Amino acid sequence: MRPAPGHRKLKVPCWWRGGRTEPAGLCAGVLAFLFAGGCGQPAKLEVEISTRIRHHQELILEEGAPPVPLFLGYEAPLSLCLATEPGIDTSQWEVRLELDGTALTSDFLPPSVGLGRVLCFDTPVPQDRGKPRRATLGGVLRDRFDGARRRLPEVRIALDPDDSAYRETRRRILDVARSQELSPDSIAERLLAEARSEERQYPQLSVRARLMAAYFLRRSDQAESLRRVREELISMPGWILEEEAAFWGSQVALARADLALGKDWNLYDAWIHLREAEELQATIADPTHIETVRRQSEILVRVDAAGEGIARLGTAIEDCERWPCARTLLLGAQVTLGWLTLLDPQADTADYLKARRASEAALKEISADEDSRERANLLVNLGHLQLLLGEDPEPKLREAEALLEVARETTGRREVEGWIGIVRGSEALSSKDPARALEVCLELTKEAEEPLVAAWSWGCTARALRLQGNLALASEAFDQALRIHGYATPQRLGQSIALGISRRTEDYYGAARLAADRGDPATTWDLLALLDRLNERTATGKPCSAEIPVETAAHRRERRRLFDELAGLEGSTIELRRSQREALEKSLRQRVQELWRQYAACRDPGDASAAEPRFRAFVVEDELLLLELDPQQGPRLVRRSTVDVPDLRRRLREATSRADGQPPLEDGRWRFLLEPVARALVPPHPESLEAETTFALHGLLQDVPLAALPVEAAHESEFHWFAQLTVPVYQPALPAPETSRFSDGSPLFLVDPRGNLLSPQVEETYHELSPASRVLYGAAATSEAFRQALGHARWLHVDAHGRFDPVYPELSSLQLADRPVTFIELAELPVALRFANLSSCLTGRWPITADSGHYGIAGLLVQKGVPWVIASRSELDNRFAEAFNLAFYSSLGESDDVSLAYGKALEAVRARFPASVWGSLLLLGHPTPRGATSAEGHSPTSEGRTTRFVPPALEAATSAQRSDRGARQ
Repeated sequence: MRPAPGHRKLKVPCWWRGGRTEPAGLCAGVLAFLFAGGCGQPAKLEVEISTRIRHHQELILEEGAPPVPLFLGYEAPLSLCLATEPGIDTSQWEVRLELDGTALTSDFLPPSVGLGRVLCFDTPVPQDRGKPRRATLGGVLRDRFDGARRRLPEVRIALDPDDSAYRETRRRILDVARSQELSPDSIAERLLAEARSEERQYPQLSVRARLMAAYFLRRSDQAESLRRVREELISMPGWILEEEAAFWGSQVALARADLALGKDWNLYDAWIHLREAEELQATIADPTHIETVRRQSEILVRVDAAGEGIARLGTAIEDCERWPCARTLLLGAQVTLGWLTLLDPQADTADYLKARRASEAALKEISADEDSRERANLLVNLGHLQLLLGEDPEPKLREAEALLEVARETTGRREVEGWIGIVRGSEALSSKDPARALEVCLELTKEAEEPLVAAWSWGCTARALRLQGNLALASEAFDQALRIHGYATPQRLGQSIALGISRRTEDYYGAARLAADRGDPATTWDLLALLDRLNERTATGKPCSAEIPVETAAHRRERRRLFDELAGLEGSTIELRRSQREALEKSLRQRVQELWRQYAACRDPGDASAAEPRFRAFVVEDELLLLELDPQQGPRLVRRSTVDVPDLRRRLREATSRADGQPPLEDGRWRFLLEPVARALVPPHPESLEAETTFALHGLLQDVPLAALPVEAAHESEFHWFAQLTVPVYQPALPAPETSRFSDGSPLFLVDPRGNLLSPQVEETYHELSPASRVLYGAAATSEAFRQALGHARWLHVDAHGRFDPVYPELSSLQLADRPVTFIELAELPVALRFANLSSCLTGRWPITADSGHYGIAGLLVQKGVPWVIASRSELDNRFAEAFNLAFYSSLGESDDVSLAYGKALEAVRARFPASVWGSLLLLGHPTPRGATSAEGHSPTSEGRTTRFVPPALEAATSAQRSDRGARQ
């Protein structure tokens, strides 16, 4: 802006820095170096910025014009929020705010709060006792890193120093809401009357009164009252969607989400409203966003995505360390995180101890006088945690019951009482007292209203009946639990979310074991297969309906824009502060994941192969069950082993979670860790297995390295490893297409895009092994070149860095020369491959699921019709990868049989590398789909095979050969 007439703009000396002077010579030297401009003007900050206003109490509404934010009195500070594009380092930004071109402070101010790519700057309203007036709020942005500046876009605001009428109206409304004499319906009526009378003068205060009225109407729990709540929330004024009303717009969205989660249990609508609230809160870096994330996390846990919900909420709580959140909301989030931990079957002792510390800290913050029900809820959580830690929960439960007896607030009381019953029933089951468990849980089934409580009570009843030996009634109780669990599914959320390990899936496993108890392994098999089909519907969806958004061109453009922004962050040459980069990446990844899941939730899965695996295995409570599908007799139970699940989890974690740069485990330690697993999981008489054996592994067994299971101790075998007896094949849960066509084009090699993996001779070696191949090497291995070549490739080899994202697995990727190509992008590319060899780290990694596994990018390719995929579940040693690939392609040239070549390659490298290295590889596949043909009309994997393949180790018949092989282990 131009200075006012008569105003003389003084030039600030270049050595002035926030009131501190420095020698002029030093200033000149430093600035000459930085800006090559001596003491001239600082550099201009070239960056796109949008602005928002927050903290204003009211709006001035004018027809045909955007609302004008109105600041009343001096209670709230002037606050200007800046948003910029991702990849810009804002860690040293500061602002000097100006009102009508006049600086409000002499110094530049740091941000008061931030969220993602938004920073907000606050300063007190100037003490002006004049009349109401219009003004503009703007200022100057400076980057302390290099002194670069730019002027900020100005925003219209209004100021009124006299807020006495507003404060009196607000006091009157709050007095009505705090009334102890009036019924909830009467309070609601008076609040609505106040809202109508103040709608023109104080529109935001009017919306606040209407939201409070909706709250009191919901408390009455009458059909007519709920109808009126819907009416109030639907009929909110149109300006509530304007950016100037972001705070109250987000509060309306939260109230609509609460209503959707009421008796209708409409998860889809609730999630959409929570997304609306989240987006509005992000525009003004609203510290109350943690409450929105808390509610989203609760929904995710209820649709069997406990790990994802816990990760989201944990990240939001960590964000509050950088930008403080409202204390009460942070407390609520910490309490919820503890509760979610209770619902996660994969939580361990460390998780429980952490949750207990948070719950105990929260308990100190809430007195019984303030909120008896919430304090009782915390006590129940603590009691449940004590039970899981092997302690007596009863004192905490009794204290909670005493508080509920005197609580003035009755909303939610029955749900808390239900959880008290669940903890007592669980304690009785853990004490092997089925009679007491049955008494508690069966009574709870008659009273529970909340679906999660009802499902838990039926599951508890089923387990108690099983312990009593009443298997028929236990089966009926499990059926009832599973029916109730069906009320909360990812499909009802309108998203494709894999079924994680949850109470629902634990009940599926419990029902499957019960069928085995009853001598009905066919039903056990069918229940496990049903989990695969549930995930199939979740992942590839039902036909699109009005309830679930259909993929549109705009939808795809938005997803691609987000990918470009993520790629920009990945390749940015600007050193972003770690916390800022993580916040930006989290926001982008979360949004693109949700866009993909909405699309995937309504894809037509088409025809899918119904081929079954040879073996299925699952763990339930303290047992591991292995079933075999006999071609003549059908499913049969072949092993049933007692296991310590926490110990099993620790063993698998140590065996398979080797970080990059960490030395591999020695074979002795590897055997010690996995021998108990092998005894439970390797089938009886393994020497009679076919050349390749398919396994469907449920839950935590997906981390088992089948090929490298030690067998000599468990089965008195002359051989050392399971892969010497058969080629174990992981069969993912998601089905392969019923029919596929395979390309007869050239093989495609994607080699070392970042130029830091392999020796230069590798490219020549690949050309020699497969002269007709197309090799994209180094800088030529770009994402666009890969896209163009993939659809015509006969088969695919990838030597590139792989990245697994445990929180947003759909954003896992292959790192190409110019940018990452993500799981989602790969899912949209056409493939006609005979096989794929993903010689990259973590390409077979995915969060554990209740079905028979997804296995990351490798599993995706199998789902897209690739019959065989080789991948790695962990970091891949470069020397091992080169040796394996050389052996694999040499063998492949002899037989054109992928599983045969895979088995021979493992045999070739086994003597040179420890089991913890070669055991990280896995072979994925489905039995060849019916009708799968190449352009020449033959199967891509069965050529030349007319007899059973015997692995090389079994061909070594002489003792000398066996002794030699043993000496090199």
